[in-house]
Amino acid sequence: ADAERFLVLPTQLCLEQERVPATEPCIKDTNGRDFWVAFPENYVQEPDAPLTLSLCIAGPPETRGAIEIPGLRVRGFPRAFVIPGDGTVEIDLPKAAELKGKDALEKKGVHIVATADVAVYGTTRMDYTTDTFLALPTECLGTEYLVMSYQNVHDNVPLLNGTQFAVLAVSDFTEVTITPRNAVGAHAAGVPYKILLH
Repeated sequence: ADAERFLVLPTQLCLEQERVPATEPCIKDTNGRDFWVAFPENYVQEPDAPLTLSLCIAGPPETRGAIEIPGLRVRGFPRAFVIPGDGTVEIDLPKAAELKGKDALEKKGVHIVATADVAVYGTTRMDYTTDTFLALPTECLGTEYLVMSYQNVHDNVPLLNGTQFAVLAVSDFTEVTITPRNAVGAHAAGVPYKILLH
């Protein structure tokens, strides 16, 4: 039988609490009014498996907001939205918002603002290679992250080698230090390197 696709949307996940046990109030959670997201490159697009990028925004009905991609000039953006009575709205994004290549600096950050606290989910979809993520509100972003990754498993298929990550700056003159555990391209294992983002 054909299985229908579905998306489970938690209304709120707690990121930081005042004290343990978990009965204490949550002081940072995944809902917010300002978000920045990026869409790392998916697999090579094929005619019978086109790429789609989208945002699902969940929150109180009648919440208004806007989505902009400041570094891209694309028709239909900035785009306003209103959350309908069921509490979610899905917005398709242009394929041009997908990041391309490795070690590239691109102006493809997607900015989402809302008039009430919402949850934001991003999806990059293509047959057999779909990824979805829960965005963190700008106010919850930190300055230190670990990227969980896996080793290369396909020696002769470069497009399937290793993992990838994207770093998005929410303000100009953001200096990022990256320390790879293993050698990555021109970057030696354990040796930090820096990039400047705006």
